[in-house]
Amino acid sequence: MSTKDIISEFYNLNLAKADNQPVALELFHKDCEIDWNSSKGVAKLDYEGFSNMLLGIKESFFSFTYKISHLFADTNQGAVRYTIFGTTIEEPEIAIPLGHFISIVEVKDQKIHRVFQISQEADENILNMSLF
Repeated sequence: MSTKDIISEFYNLNLAKADNQPVALELFHKDCEIDWNSSKGVAKLDYEGFSNMLLGIKESFFSFTYKISHLFADTNQGAVRYTIFGTTIEEPEIAIPLGHFISIVEVKDQKIHRVFQISQEADENILNMSLF
């Protein structure tokens, strides 16, 4: 599988679905590191932290999906720009934009090994970003 295919497979998952969470974990290297810079500060996650984050998503959201606008990749690195949309358990029919992201992804041994991402909270004024 190419680097672009690996990255695309992850960002096309609905992470709120329980059967997608093992797939997501399988795409990540056991020694993965995720560096996340957001408006709230800096977070660093390892494989266990990523796994715990997935559990939190499953408990909080009915749907948690990515809308990709750009995806570039070469041999072992890629960049992806996307918006995350979530539907809450209380209102599963309304997709709410949660944040805009740009991520640089490094692949090692056919698994996502490093992620460097920056995010900004989304607002309701998104043009052409509807899930439905």
